[in-house]
Amino acid sequence: MRRFYPREKVQIAFGGFVAALGAAALLFFLILYLPLRAEYRAAGETIARLEAETAVRRAALDRLEAASDGLDQAGELWSRFLRERLIPRDEGYAAMIPDLERLARFAGVSRDRVNYNLIEESQFGVYAVVINMPIRNSYDSLTRFIEELENAETFFILDSILLSRPDVEDDADLNLELNLTTFFSEQP
Repeated sequence: MRRFYPREKVQIAFGGFVAALGAAALLFFLILYLPLRAEYRAAGETIARLEAETAVRRAALDRLEAASDGLDQAGELWSRFLRERLIPRDEGYAAMIPDLERLARFAGVSRDRVNYNLIEESQFGVYAVVINMPIRNSYDSLTRFIEELENAETFFILDSILLSRPDVEDDADLNLELNLTTFFSEQP
């Protein structure tokens, strides 16, 4: 057997220590690398899944924003409709009665009485007013009045028409009973 010098013994011991340290480092690397590699792949898959979910949510958010814009535009249109076509509730009958009288005068129809019935329950920010209005005149005047109602600044809905002849045979005029609905807005 060969005899080792003390310096060789130290070198062999140091080499063995470095080899053992290298083997331990390699084992630690393999022990830590394999789980980290699996976690890295899982993190990559999670990132891809989250990016896909983000894209879906972004598309849903875009749809909701478009719907919100549409609702805002509809709200603006509704408010403009209320301002332009409906009488504010605080003005009420004072604004509607002259409008109906002006239309009746323009069409040349005579009216006896007008009954108004305000429905106190508000729906969608408006109050309905039911109007019963008997009028009398020739057929042409009556149709002109109905046409004027359709083109009036105030929004009127013609619910029903009851046409009748007067009791006197030689009278050429017709009796017409109109049931109208108009609306008052809550906001001025």
